[in-house]
Amino acid sequence: MQYDSVPNRCFFYNSAKLSDVRQFGTGANIEVMIINIDAFKKMANIINQLQEKLNGETAMRYIQDIRPIVIIDEPQSVDNTAKAKEAIALLNPLCVFRYFAKHREKINLLYRLTPVDAY
Repeated sequence: MQYDSVPNRCFFYNSAKLSDVRQFGTGANIEVMIINIDAFKKMANIINQLQEKLNGETAMRYIQDIRPIVIIDEPQSVDNTAKAKEAIALLNPLCVFRYFAKHREKINLLYRLTPVDAY
């Protein structure tokens, strides 16, 4: 692993543990948050609500402030609507990588692994 000695933390987003999101947004180490789009797609979701535990901020603000690198697995099932694309844009990402096998919409294609190459 290239970053074997670099401190890092990986966690699954849980709306009951917003302190994890605060650490994600303020930590000095590599932070990886795994989150489902349904957790932040609607403004009524906890991640988008002001929280007293977060100094009156939203958990989303901690994410937006760091300009995260977003990696989307199988985007044809995640960012396939205008609402979903808007929600991803609201994360204020530095960049977005889409990882998938069947390209419906090719956006800034970096690498293509054909079935023959994969074999």
